[in-house]
Amino acid sequence: KATVSVLNCFVHVARPTMTTTTYQQQTRTTTTTSHYYQMGSAGGGGGGGSSGKGFTPALVAMLFATSLMVLIWPAKWCDKVNEYGKCEEELAWAVACASVSLAFTVVYLAMFFVKGRSDAFMPSGTPALALCAFFAIWWAAGVAVLTFMSSHTASAVFAHRNVYFGCWLSLLICVKALSSVVPSAKMEGRDDQSYLLVAGIILLTQSAIDCNDYHCKDANLAALIVGILGVVIAIAAIFVEQARGLPLYACQVICWSVGWGLVTHPDWSRNGLWGGVGLGNNKYYSVTAGFLLSYKALFESVAGRPLSFSS
Repeated sequence: KATVSVLNCFVHVARPTMTTTTYQQQTRTTTTTSHYYQMGSAGGGGGGGSSGKGFTPALVAMLFATSLMVLIWPAKWCDKVNEYGKCEEELAWAVACASVSLAFTVVYLAMFFVKGRSDAFMPSGTPALALCAFFAIWWAAGVAVLTFMSSHTASAVFAHRNVYFGCWLSLLICVKALSSVVPSAKMEGRDDQSYLLVAGIILLTQSAIDCNDYHCKDANLAALIVGILGVVIAIAAIFVEQARGLPLYACQVICWSVGWGLVTHPDWSRNGLWGGVGLGNNKYYSVTAGFLLSYKALFESVAGRPLSFSS
């Protein structure tokens, strides 16, 4: 009995001590974890938070790959100047545009690994904004020259090659980096209309170029009309509050659906969408994007709440 009493006393004395020790360990673990996530969200080095520096290692790695996509094929053609002519105009611009972007990514990635896989060397604030804005404008010019206004000689390189997708992907990456350092205005559920406005502008621009260079009939004429209507409806949906609603979004769906059917119709696309020098990529993708986004905007209006593709 005496032994049992002593053991019971030992247990009662030790139990609070063990509980206190366990609690202190858990508190230290929780504090360390909280500190880690705070550093991750503030510094942006290893965590998934925004660093406010625009370009992250993941974005720069993707920009490296897309810059190579743009550079390789034009560089091969420029190497054959005796056979295909001089390396000038669009070909020279493709090489220059991709080379500048590639040089930036190489320097960034080298510094990233030299600094122990940290992006602390990257500036933040206004310098980061200036850097992201420069490359966004740089690749916007690249997209304009290489996917909208290519000549007959260069179009054989750009029309169905990696250059086309590399240009657009590089631009999207730079815009993504820019958007992370620019405070975005609240669009109150009008993001889809902003995308529809961009799709309409792309479709209108490419159709106007094709109408001027080749002919303004069939798919080119249909794309031109749909582009104009798409821009007008999107502007009304964004800036005119009284115009928003089911009737406007229904008209938008009809416009983009008819346009998609006409512009991508096989009989017309043979001589219109993919005719001439084959610069129909912008028309095809923009009218398809407008077609899909218009249905999303319509059903958001019917449901009364935004639909999310990520949920």
